Amino acid sequence: MRQSLDTRAVFFRWWIALLMLAAVYLASAIPVRASSPEEGPNVYSARVLLREGQDPARPVGGVSAAEGWLRLDMDLGEPGVFHVILRPDRNVLYVVSDNLEAYVSVPLREGGHGLDDLAEDLAASVMPFGVPVLSLHVDRGENLGEAAWQGYAARRTEVRFTAEFMGNAAGLDAVLWENPAFAPLPLRVEELQRDKDGAVRTGDVVELADIVPAVFSEPERAALFEPPSGFTRYASILDLLLYALAV
Repeated sequence: MRQSLDTRAVFFRWWIALLMLAAVYLASAIPVRASSPEEGPNVYSARVLLREGQDPARPVGGVSAAEGWLRLDMDLGEPGVFHVILRPDRNVLYVVSDNLEAYVSVPLREGGHGLDDLAEDLAASVMPFGVPVLSLHVDRGENLGEAAWQGYAARRTEVRFTAEFMGNAAGLDAVLWENPAFAPLPLRVEELQRDKDGAVRTGDVVELADIVPAVFSEPERAALFEPPSGFTRYASILDLLLYALAV
């Protein structure tokens, strides 16, 4: 049985959240257009499932998307439920903690729609006062061709994420399943694990499921895509995570 705080699982889920958000921010430069059901809706809701090793998939969160706006809900275990809200119209990303009733506002550079741009913006907001002790690097690798997921066509690409924190480096290799007409989020992210003999196998997997077109009223949009009224604003993502662990 896993302990209540599995640092590897928390690390993996944060990487998945970053990877999903990077894909959204990258595609936010593309004008929103109507999508046919075969391509995928651009206003929708879905569940987020986590498959840990050979264990059955279990829900760990959800996604709400509305024409470029995004809300990603993730259960990180002991730190509780976090919400990540992307507002490209404001060039801002909010990270919200339910446990703390608090949030962090992450400014995003105007016109910077690449994976590396978002990674740098997030890294600058991890430490208090933007102390530059963390760097994030994103490298796209081999194109693995197309496959279907949840009835939608997806392009599969190998991606390497590397984080350097105070001189210590850690990385995550993954396969990203993308459909650019999908509002746009990866449909599926597979962790790649390499054995000592060089063999590669699939590790943990995060995937979207039960994808349904949605209609959000104006009050619903305001509630979903804004930090809750009365929540305290924190200075950094690290503060938010550490204090959430202490609650």
